[in-house]
Amino acid sequence: MNWEPNFHCSHARRIGQMGDGGKWVCDPYRLNSRLDCLVYSVGSSGDFGFEVDMKKTMPHCEIHTFDQNQYSCPNGICIFHRITFGNGIHPPRSKNWTTIIQELNHTQRKIDILKIDIEGGEYSFFPTLMQSSTRFLPQQILVELHPK
Repeated sequence: MNWEPNFHCSHARRIGQMGDGGKWVCDPYRLNSRLDCLVYSVGSSGDFGFEVDMKKTMPHCEIHTFDQNQYSCPNGICIFHRITFGNGIHPPRSKNWTTIIQELNHTQRKIDILKIDIEGGEYSFFPTLMQSSTRFLPQQILVELHPK
């Protein structure tokens, strides 16, 4: 497994632990100037290390965590949503990117960071993300790809 970033960023910081769960974020401190910082973390499997570290690094950021199974975010860290990301058809009972943003009333907000670790579900989700309105595209995508 490769846990190192595949790009160069002068001010990259590891958010969360090394190995599975944590991700490299490019210059998270630039978000200090954004009072309405918004982070989506998709796929937790009950591990909230990324969210806890993100909240310590950027305490003013609003963090939403999504997983197909029911978990509870640590108090004051994030808002949990039991939602499966997909294209609305596959996987069954999934929701597409635009629907999720609309349901959370985030259509007028910028998503600063989108972290994705959904155990292969990224293949059905990414096309809907890329086909959505450019105003819904996140500023930064952190993704773990899995074998098909």
